[in-house]
Amino acid sequence: MGNLLKTANKNLLGKEGLTGLGASFLLTLAQYILRKPGVQAYMDSLVDRLFPVAGDRPPPPPGVAESADAIRGLFEGKGIRPCRVAIDGVPGSGKSTLAQALGQRLRMDVVCLDHHDMDIPGNFTRENAIYEHHRLLRTQDIDAFDVLCYLDEPVYESKKKVLERRRGGYLMEFMDYERLKRIGDLAFACAQGEPVSLGRSCIRLKFRPDGGYQDRGRMNADLRRAGFDGSAYSKEEALFLLLEGKPRKGFKAYINLHACDRELCAALTESLLLSGGRRRGR
Repeated sequence: MGNLLKTANKNLLGKEGLTGLGASFLLTLAQYILRKPGVQAYMDSLVDRLFPVAGDRPPPPPGVAESADAIRGLFEGKGIRPCRVAIDGVPGSGKSTLAQALGQRLRMDVVCLDHHDMDIPGNFTRENAIYEHHRLLRTQDIDAFDVLCYLDEPVYESKKKVLERRRGGYLMEFMDYERLKRIGDLAFACAQGEPVSLGRSCIRLKFRPDGGYQDRGRMNADLRRAGFDGSAYSKEEALFLLLEGKPRKGFKAYINLHACDRELCAALTESLLLSGGRRRGR
């Protein structure tokens, strides 16, 4: 692989430049990447948006209505009326669908944070609202929420749903879902409160205790025992430090840098073979 990369680098940056082997390599690499299932699904979703078909909207996943009803029943049984609810889980786990179903039943607004910068403190002053995002619990002050709702779904199930819905399919190919979930699991576990499960579903709930969730305090205590000053790190950095021994943060922390290694190697090989064949044919 090392010799292959050196040969490719020499040819790509040589006299032919992007008009020769370089252009062939980039075109071949693009073709390989476009064949990845998640990327294909995303491209299909773009076509659907450009040429929508009436009545082509997929039905909600089975069990969503039942889960929303169960959550409402749980609230009623505890005699609580939450002011703010947080919903977290990896992409594809069903955060948005559950938030919409729950919002209808509780007459609460749904706030999708997909286009918000989660690396800065959010504004959660809006009342009677359900907030949802896949990095919500790991980056924000969760004491603003009366209830935490975490979708503890296996990664393979979430990926399958991403392919089925097609929207955002490319995330499945370039994000490290396993790491994303491990940090999410730890963020939920660090929150004070007894987790409540809804039957066989993947939904886990925690209600804010009188003294708050105390998640930062618990993380800082664990970091002190490991010889670190927790106050020097953001919440997400602290979670990474606890789990992996290295502080990381931001969307880039979940990018899989080796997601296209196979495609890169195949494109280089094919381009070099084609280039060699052209030269022998001269």
